[in-house]
Amino acid sequence: MPVEKAAEKPTTDNFLAMVEARIAALNQLKESYLQAVSVGAFGQPGDIDLSALSNGARSSSYDLPTGALLGKSVPQAIKLYLGAVRKKQTASEIMAALKDGGLESTAANFLNNVISSLHRLKKAGDVLQFKDGWALAEFYPETLRARIAKDAEPKKKQRKARRTARNKETSPRRSRAVREGPGLSERVTSYLQTRGREFTAVQELVAQLKVAAPVLNLTLGRLVKQEKLEKNQNGQYRLVKQAA
Repeated sequence: MPVEKAAEKPTTDNFLAMVEARIAALNQLKESYLQAVSVGAFGQPGDIDLSALSNGARSSSYDLPTGALLGKSVPQAIKLYLGAVRKKQTASEIMAALKDGGLESTAANFLNNVISSLHRLKKAGDVLQFKDGWALAEFYPETLRARIAKDAEPKKKQRKARRTARNKETSPRRSRAVREGPGLSERVTSYLQTRGREFTAVQELVAQLKVAAPVLNLTLGRLVKQEKLEKNQNGQYRLVKQAA
């Protein structure tokens, strides 16, 4: 029998060439990655986000898994997001990320709600506030956290000191004015002296002395008990006539 000749390999195969080129490129990428991992370029194994290799450079925001924040409170969601993004974020960036992560809120102003929660977390020591954003406190050394707290403390003390100084400055002025000025009883008797033996209505005294009627009535009642004033049936007052 005649021997069949083996099928000859095509001299050119574009598809095969493309496959071999991609295999070579992937092998080269693999070697580069293993070398980088061996020197700790990506931190601990598994920390690298391989999606960045195919999707290109990531944006400044961090995409939380869909539904990751469902059922979370705003403070819990903030801590979860800042823990994932691992860098400082403004309140507006945090608000946008929480919405994208599926956090539901009925607040009329969600940004104000986020800012209030951030300040509560700051007071609890969970987050730090910087000039350019907020971050989880646990990512920063204790020395930095202590220094930030120390820098914020004098501002509170200064505001309290200013308020105390203002109170000390104004209080003595008011008390001196009360002590030095004539009392209401003296003002009443002085005015009624100008009226002689005529009775004077309460409304006239209110207008002349520029004092509230309830306060004036208390003073008039006290002067009547002290027998310095007398009152007629019409509710008018005059000075008690002194014996000659």
